[in-house]
Amino acid sequence: AAAVFKRMPFLRTFRVNDNKFDGKFDDDAFDGASELVEFDASNNALIGPMPSSIGAMHMLQSLSFANNKRFGNGAPITLELKRCVALKVLDLSGCSFAGAIPSNLFVDMSYLSFLRLATNDFSGP
Repeated sequence: AAAVFKRMPFLRTFRVNDNKFDGKFDDDAFDGASELVEFDASNNALIGPMPSSIGAMHMLQSLSFANNKRFGNGAPITLELKRCVALKVLDLSGCSFAGAIPSNLFVDMSYLSFLRLATNDFSGP
């Protein structure tokens, strides 16, 4: 996916949901995706942790990795996600994130109106 975003810097919508994509994202996968508004990779077979470059998508309003059962790979949600301050919709349900949800993750996401984190392995207060 990294090559896609670097070659199309004005891409605003990226939907690859309901396919059979597998594998993991490189850590710099979202570098060059600063204009992206919608990203949907739900219902695939993605694996691994969320790439730290997720925070490069400053204009992102909708993000879904839902139902990628091995995405998250038992890791916590990366704090880089908090840089996506324009998010309105965030769906990470049905993944395999674990640990505590960072207390300051959503502090600057004042536009967030839909949040789904169900069916993960979160713990803590």
